[in-house]
Amino acid sequence: MIPIFSSTYSVGKSILTLDPITNDSDPMGSTSIFSLVTEGDLFIVETSLIGFPTAFKRSKENGLNLRFGLVIKVLMGASEEDDYINESKIIVFAKNDQGYQDLLKIYLASQPAPKQFDELKKHITKDVFIAIPFYDSFLAINSLNFSAQMPTLKDVEHVFLVEDHGLPFDHILKRNVADFCKSSGSQMIDTWSIFYEKDGDIDAYQTYRCICERATRGKGKKLSLSNPSLNHFGVNNFSWESFCDKQSS
Repeated sequence: MIPIFSSTYSVGKSILTLDPITNDSDPMGSTSIFSLVTEGDLFIVETSLIGFPTAFKRSKENGLNLRFGLVIKVLMGASEEDDYINESKIIVFAKNDQGYQDLLKIYLASQPAPKQFDELKKHITKDVFIAIPFYDSFLAINSLNFSAQMPTLKDVEHVFLVEDHGLPFDHILKRNVADFCKSSGSQMIDTWSIFYEKDGDIDAYQTYRCICERATRGKGKKLSLSNPSLNHFGVNNFSWESFCDKQSS
């Protein structure tokens, strides 16, 4: 199982930072991803490229092999005029130095509004690969919103990410991913999304999300810990602690 981190550079997504490790760290302060992962590959997925230079620098300082992925919104209907069309997401991972340059081109091509996946495919090269996230994929949209998105993936290198946090619909999504991969010959990889260090950090995470959502939506939307507006977030185990427990069980 692969742990996949996000940092505060993905605003509203995570309370983990890319700060350097110091000996006088505040035990009540924020947690750096680099205090959790100390060797091997480090998978970081962000919603923008702003944090990439810092992630690259810190990874190099700590002897880690950075695997950086960028979340991109896409449209996967037959045409942009279709009423049923919904946004879904893909993650574009860079394989090497050239891949990071290609990642920037793909990001620019996806702006300012989501584009059809088939339109973005012309920018996908052999130096990047596509990961289909578990909760925001076209399969998740199809399962939960009764949509009919169906991209053509056979001509691009891709994998499907699978998670199981014990949410009520996890088994439905896993079954749909397994069925799709069996029919298409696609590969599945077990992963675990991590947005905070300990399960007990859930209150701090919810508070952070409320602040970010309020800043984004304005004062008209009242959010609180009793009503944080976290869709499909009924558990507290999107943490490093739960990942470690899962690995040892």
